[in-house]
This record gives sequence, structure tokens and C-alpha cells, in this order.
Amino acid sequence: MGKINEDKVEAIKEAHDIVDTIGNYIEVKSSGTSYKALCPFHNEKTPSFMINRDKQIYKCFGCGEGGDVLQFVMKMENLDFIEALKLLGEKANIPVDTEDNISDQERQETKQLYEINRIAGLYYYKNLTSSQNKGLQYFKKRGVTSGEIKAFGLGLAEDRWDGLLDYLVKNNYPKETIEKTGLILKNKQGDRYYDRFRNRIIYPIFNTRGMVIGFGGRVLDQSLPKYLNSPETKIFNKRKILYGLNLAKKNIKDHQLILVEGYMDVIALHGNGVKNAVATLGTSLTKDHGQLLKKYANEVVVAFDGDEAGVKATLRSIQILENEGLKIRVLSLGKEEDPDDFIRRRGKEVFYQRIKESPNHIEYQIQNIRERYPLNSTEGKVDFSKEATKLLRKVKSPIEQEAYAEELAKELSLSKGSLLIEIRGKNQKQLHKKFSNQADYTQTKEGSRSSYLYTMPSIEQDGHIKLEKLIIKFMLDNENQIPFIKEHVEIEDFSIEAHQQVVRYLFYQDQRSPTDHELQDHKDLLDEIASLDRQEGEIRKILEDYLYNLKKYKLLYRKKILEKQQQEHLASPNFEKEEVDRILLKIGMEIMGINKELQSHQLKEGRDQDE
Repeated sequence: MGKINEDKVEAIKEAHDIVDTIGNYIEVKSSGTSYKALCPFHNEKTPSFMINRDKQIYKCFGCGEGGDVLQFVMKMENLDFIEALKLLGEKANIPVDTEDNISDQERQETKQLYEINRIAGLYYYKNLTSSQNKGLQYFKKRGVTSGEIKAFGLGLAEDRWDGLLDYLVKNNYPKETIEKTGLILKNKQGDRYYDRFRNRIIYPIFNTRGMVIGFGGRVLDQSLPKYLNSPETKIFNKRKILYGLNLAKKNIKDHQLILVEGYMDVIALHGNGVKNAVATLGTSLTKDHGQLLKKYANEVVVAFDGDEAGVKATLRSIQILENEGLKIRVLSLGKEEDPDDFIRRRGKEVFYQRIKESPNHIEYQIQNIRERYPLNSTEGKVDFSKEATKLLRKVKSPIEQEAYAEELAKELSLSKGSLLIEIRGKNQKQLHKKFSNQADYTQTKEGSRSSYLYTMPSIEQDGHIKLEKLIIKFMLDNENQIPFIKEHVEIEDFSIEAHQQVVRYLFYQDQRSPTDHELQDHKDLLDEIASLDRQEGEIRKILEDYLYNLKKYKLLYRKKILEKQQQEHLASPNFEKEEVDRILLKIGMEIMGINKELQSHQLKEGRDQDE
């Protein structure tokens, strides 16, 4: 990824007046030399959100949020720095390239692909909304409102071979370029073009920046295929796109997204107030989809159809979401209803209640296994218990294993001990060997990194380390604020040994110049820190994010240590059963306490974001 020129960042910010930009999102009123509004980041009745046009900054004196135009868009659109920069860059006609060696020709071609898709989307939308037609009749029959049609840009491809083609050519787009969007194709003879989408209702597909990148179409007659998507292009890959995410990302509550199967499910849910729903584009969930969901949520509610195909898709999706470390719930609405039908018939409140009552992915899979065996026979109980315990071997926490084993024991009239042996016994030696071969989390590479850092995903490690550097930069630039930092952070909290040495010097030396002899060994580090731009956030926000990560991952690290101790005691032949049980109970109680604290920590973060 290429480095973005800082002058370009400033040019993009200068192209967007902060008052006008914020005014596009919320109502802004003049207040003397400044402007004020009700804060969009927390609930309030009296405006405490102030905007300063001269300084091009905003500040809420209620919740503390503040920054420049870029930070406002990041917060409002739930975008990262690069995504927000691209969004504002496109509006100002300033290209933002994150790839090295991109040519002007490639840049211009990509821009044209976006333009053609946008114009095609408007063409389809006007076809649908300008007069009564089969498309409108279809949507009306499905209960789709005019507001939903507008929000999702729904459209109609007429029953013509060249309707869109003629329209785009008249707008001076060459056929060869239009072909690269996948909207038109060549005939078998290769001597003429025709429209890909004909006699279909059209679902524009947007990226997270709200740009049309492709289309989906459903037939209005009996022709096949029933559903058709744009082919893969330079700007469209359906394996990496989730339908509705451009809207859902602005409406995520409790770090949760709802994953459904089809366009109509997403539209119906959003139209009825459940605005955090997304769908794949007629494909199975992919690893890329899982990573995209992880970027925006901690928990995914899988709400696929209840038929056999939907169950199979749910089980496949669970595997992918598990691999991404996401929490998973499965919402089953029965074989006769999908989310579209359910929400329109029963409403938002009942839908949310069903989510609250929905099982997690382990409970769902056990229920799925249960339905395949007759539990009124001994053979059925044995087969069910074997398959269920096989599933539970994948559960990492011994406490969770015990809880599920206890429930199964009650249901099957078996002893919990026999089920635990089935779960752990066959792989106990391998488990112990695997665990023993893992690096001891109290050891660090060359003693240079704190142990808790290794419980972080690699991407978050980089972000956490950068936060440390920004805190150090703040102290170097603001010596009088060092006591403030000292109140909140200890030297040992810093994850890199070199960072600790610099911070120790800053905390306890009167002369804090980075050129002092004691810091000469860290000259490269200090040069790097000096070059950092703190535009990503004010120090209080940086410190808040850093302390949040610090607490969360120290708890996870402690939990990892305890889980290792659990495995060692379970595998050890040197203890009596009573002693093992006593130790496991003590460890289990501490893990439960950590889990509760992590849960509370996460809820607090959610509340802070909602306020």
C-alpha cells in the first residue's frame, strides 16, 4: 500500500468546509461567530455540539467528541481513515491512491466505471418510478414502500435488448468501456452488443462508501436464471461485498449485525426498523465476508431461511464466522417463514425478541444433531451423544464443555462424567501435548514485548503500538502534560521495551530533550515518533482507546493463562480427582469473573458509542 501524501490530505480537508459538511448530516444553526447543533453522537435536548468555521473543527461539550471534517465523516459513516479520505476525495474530485504505481489511465478508467454504474442506476430507477409497470406491481405485491425503493435505489430493466446501451452511448460513453462494467455483452458473432439485464427488477449494489459497483436482477417472467448478478469487474467482487452494509454500518447497535440470505430480506428489515441487516449476493459466505463482518461487529445473528438449503448454509457460515472469532447466534423463524415475511407480519419488536431468545451457534448445532436421531431409543441416544460430544471437543473452554455436558446428561439420563470422558478423554494427551508446545505467554520475544500484546490480532497490535507512539509524541511535544499521562498509565503498561525506556526517562528526568545521551539508543524510534501526525484524534481520545485495549487484552491474557492451567491439571496424573476438581473450580470461578468483566467492559464501550 502506497503512502498518501500529507499535502493531498490537507487539500481534501480544505475542499470540504466543515460547517457545510456537517450540515449535510444534521441541522446546524448559527451562534455568533460559531455554529451549534444537537450532537449526533449522543442523545441531548440542548445543543452542546459547536462548530468553528475559522478553525475548521467541531467539539461537543457534552460527550467530548471533537476533531476536523475528516474525523467527523469517519465517526458518522463508521469508516476508517483511508475510507473516509477516499469518500471526501471523490466528492472533491481529488483522487486518493493507496496502490503504488497506478497510472493516470487506470485511475481514469476506474472513475469511469463508477460513473457508468451510477448513471445506469439512475436509469433503472427512473424506469421503475416514472410510470406504472410490472416492476412496481411486483414490489407493491411484496410490500415494498416508495421510501424503501428510494433508499435502496431499486429499479427496472425494461424488456429491451439495448435500452441501457442506447442511453449510455447517448451520454458519450464508449461501448468498450461500458462492457468493462458488465452491463452489456457481445453477441456470439461478436459484431454487436446487448444489455445484460432485461425484463428484470434491479437491485443496485453499493460499496461501503455508497458508490454503485454492480447490480443484481430478478426476472419478471419464467426465464432463467431467476437471479443474475453483475460479473466480476475491476470494482466489483461479490465474494467481498455484503448487500446493505453501506446503510447497516451507520446503524450498528451493541456491535451486532444480522446476516440474511436475500435482497428482499434486507430491504424488509431496514424498512421496518431493523437497520443492521446485510446479505451475501447469492453466494455462500466466504472468508472475505467473515473478515468484513468482523470489521464492523463483534456478534453476528445468522437469520437464513428454515428450509434444508438454509440450514446447510447456516452450518457452513458458522464455520467461517467461528474462524474470525465472532460471537454467533442463530435465528430460526421456521420452515415456512423468512425474515422478509416475518418482519412484515409480526413487526420489529417481535423480531428483536426472537433474536434475544435465539440460541448461540453451539446450541443450534446440538439442536440440529438432536433432530436427526430418535431419542426414545438407546441407539438413538448413543448416536446423538457421540455426535454432540464430537462437536463439544471443538469448544475451547473446559467450563463451557462442562456446562453443555451437564445439560446433555440431564436430557439423556447419562452421567456428566461419561460425557466429559467422551469429550476430553480421546484427545486428552494430544491436547496436553499441543498446549505444552505452545509458547509460554509469559515469555516475550527477546524480552522486547509485553505478554498481553500476543493476545491481540496482528492488525490490532499495530494499532495499539501506534497509540503508544502517539502518547509518547504528546509528552515530547507537551512537557507540562506529562503528569497528566503519568496519572493514567504506568511504565509497564507500554508493550514495547524501547517504549518503556523512553517513557521511564520522560517520567523521571527533568531534562526531557530527545537528544539527551540516555535516549541516543532510541534515536530511530524518536525520529519515527516525531514524524507522526496526531490528526487521528485528540490525546484524550487516544488515551481512552489505549486504556480500553490495555484492560481488555490484559484480561484476555490472564484468561489464557488460567485456561492453560486448566488443561495442565486435567492432563496431570499426579493429583487426586478431588484435588483436581477443587483447583478446576477455583480456576473456573476466576475465568467466569474475567468473562463478566470483559462483558461489562464491552457493554460500557457500546454505551459510550451510543451516548
